[in-house]
Amino acid sequence: MKQLVESLETDGFSVWWDRNIQAGANYDREIEAAINEAHCVIVAWSQRSVDSEYVRSEVEEAAHRDILVPVLIDDVIPPLAHRRRQAANLVGWTGETNGEYEILVAGVRALVEAPGDAVHGHAALHAAPQERKTDVTP
Repeated sequence: MKQLVESLETDGFSVWWDRNIQAGANYDREIEAAINEAHCVIVAWSQRSVDSEYVRSEVEEAAHRDILVPVLIDDVIPPLAHRRRQAANLVGWTGETNGEYEILVAGVRALVEAPGDAVHGHAALHAAPQERKTDVTP
């Protein structure tokens, strides 16, 4: 995930990632605020995220706002409600900036550069959490 975040930032996107939430912060509030401010939410479907109720509810909000861009980082089938959106396939991705990564970037760019949005707007990246110690998010 770190490589994906770094690549998106190199391409000029401002990426919010839940791994950067400060100690003591309320996880739910931080994530809700990030989703509300995002021009685009990337869900990274993995073995962990497809089973995460937190991820599913956060993805529901992004889908409701029509700002969701899915990406597969493991060979998984996304939850039923989220199979209707084309996902970029980054299973086995090693950082190259062509192919499926280009497809992902094009999808993100289409949302963050939409009329009325600033170029290189904010993208929130959501993946399955590590073990949660408090109310946590993707």
